[in-house]
Amino acid sequence: MAIIRIKRPKRYYFWAHDFEVYIDGERAGILENGQTKDFKTTVGSHEVSLKMNRYSSPVTTIVADENGSHTRKASFHPLAYAHLHAAAPAFIAIALERQHDSQYSVLIDCLMALSIVLAALSIYFFTKGRSKFLRLDEVQNK
Repeated sequence: MAIIRIKRPKRYYFWAHDFEVYIDGERAGILENGQTKDFKTTVGSHEVSLKMNRYSSPVTTIVADENGSHTRKASFHPLAYAHLHAAAPAFIAIALERQHDSQYSVLIDCLMALSIVLAALSIYFFTKGRSKFLRLDEVQNK
């Protein structure tokens, strides 16, 4: 018997959404915010992935042996949080523009450009990137 341990750090974003853990295509359980869970499995190679609503992680191959647990950290793609704030720079730019003061024109242009980039990032994660929204990173044993 081998153990695959998955840790999910406590985060503010998506705190109410559970991660579903899949081992070899079968739903092995759920992982709540801030939870660490051990999944007992057989010795050998296993394909592990995460799902949360319509988002998922790439499939990770873990070779489990009897010598101990194999720990992975469940997390979000580093840019996953950024797309949640896509509208914020646009709202700030609109507020500055309402001041009718030309001293903010460069700042307004920069904020609008940032809004466009963040909106494109949102479109990416809602479409092609949804299978890369979550991650399973290897944890180095110390």
